Amino acid sequence: MSTPIGGELSTNMYFRGCEMFIGEMRTQADLIQIGEIEYDIILGIDWLSTYWALVDCHQKKIIFKMERIPECV
Repeated sequence: MSTPIGGELSTNMYFRGCEMFIGEMRTQADLIQIGEIEYDIILGIDWLSTYWALVDCHQKKIIFKMERIPECV
């Protein structure tokens, strides 16, 4: 897999369809383990766009506006 800065990354840990909760919103994501990095989870632009996420950097919040589901901040 390539990284945004052009480096290469390899892993042998892949987790498909992991259930996760963001506030009251229940969802799933496919996850990979990236070495010993100190992040809980990194959600990419493809995942965010699937869930209609709007990122408000100024107010430091993410708003999910999916159809037939109450808005989640």
